[in-house]
Amino acid sequence: MLSLIKKLLRNDDKELPPATEPVHYPYLVTGCGRSGTHFLGKYLQLNGLDIGHETPSTAGVVGWIYAADGFCRDRLTTFDHRGHIIRHPLSMLRSVQTINPRAWKYIFRYAPECRHDDKIVAGARYWLYWNRIAMEGASFSVRLEDFSDNPAVPLAKLEAFFGHKFDPALIATAREHGDSRKKRDDYAHGLSLDMVAARDPQTYAGIQTLAAEFGYNLDIR
Repeated sequence: MLSLIKKLLRNDDKELPPATEPVHYPYLVTGCGRSGTHFLGKYLQLNGLDIGHETPSTAGVVGWIYAADGFCRDRLTTFDHRGHIIRHPLSMLRSVQTINPRAWKYIFRYAPECRHDDKIVAGARYWLYWNRIAMEGASFSVRLEDFSDNPAVPLAKLEAFFGHKFDPALIATAREHGDSRKKRDDYAHGLSLDMVAARDPQTYAGIQTLAAEFGYNLDIR
């Protein structure tokens, strides 16, 4: 099945047909794009949940675009429960530089605060503002990095959220099959958060505050 996000991008400036009937799902886990939604969706599927990545399935969806209430209203889509996944801002910022330009159209539409001609600034704002809206109403947040560094923490949160037992041995399999970027070598490895601080001090200050809330070290280069 072609994901909703791919349909959005393939349609370029054309809009999808308007939703005609409300749809309702049990679960949503959301965050910024390039923050592990693909990996997490695959991991949940490997553990037996009928949940989609970007396109909802019976149990719901793991997808970044659903963070925006405006998008959900446009698609007449609601969820019972909401969770949040986050990634270190530098890692996300480097990866997001490679997204399809048409994806920015949807980011700017639903989070106009992110709009900027400089994609480093736009990406920094995206991490800040999109995570803020993704966190609204979320009953838990997990850090992508903890699935590698301290898996007991995110797995306990997922088990409480879904009422389902998760196998830590499947994390490596999900990472292998859920990383759509693993063969790409075009990440902006030279990019640093110092560039954000110099170009948009206000956004950098916001990143500092939110990153500290999640225990991220911004001195990583």
